[in-house]
Amino acid sequence: MKDDLPTAFGRLHAFAQTLSNLMKEAQEAGAEQATGRDNTDCVTVTVDRSGALLSIDVSDNWAQKLDPQDIGPAVLRAVQNARVRQLESSMDSVAESGLLAKIESLNIEDMTPTDIEPPRPLRGPTVPPAQLVDEILQAIQSRGTQAHRPPSSAPRM
Repeated sequence: MKDDLPTAFGRLHAFAQTLSNLMKEAQEAGAEQATGRDNTDCVTVTVDRSGALLSIDVSDNWAQKLDPQDIGPAVLRAVQNARVRQLESSMDSVAESGLLAKIESLNIEDMTPTDIEPPRPLRGPTVPPAQLVDEILQAIQSRGTQAHRPPSSAPRM
C-alpha cells in the first residue's frame, strides 16, 4: 500500500530520527581517548573521541632519530595513527554492541509516521512581496533626492 504524501514524509522523518540516534550512539562508542606514535617512537599524541588533539609528547632523544625539519611530519603521522586507533576502537565497539545490525535492519516501511512540526512563523509582521518592493523603492528614491539637496544652512542662490 502506498502512503499519502504526509504519511510518507512522516515515515521518512521517523526513519531519519532513528538513524540519527543510532549514529550518535555509534559516534559515542569506543574509547574516550586514543594514543598514536610516529614511526620513530619519538612523538606520542593523544586525541579524543572526535579526533581533536589533546596532548603531544616529544621524547628527550628525538634529535638522535629525527632532523629538526622532520618534527612536524612526525607529529602529523602520530596524530594520524591516533585517529586510526580511535576509529578502530569505535568500529569494534559498534560491532560488539550489535549497533551495526540495528542500522542495517532499519526499514522505512516499518516506521511509525511522526508528526512533522510546521515551520515557526517569522518574528514580526510580514508584508506581501509587492508591498515590500514598493517600500524599498520609495526609500531608495527618497534617499536619492535627499543626497542631492544642499544642507539647510547653506545659502541658496
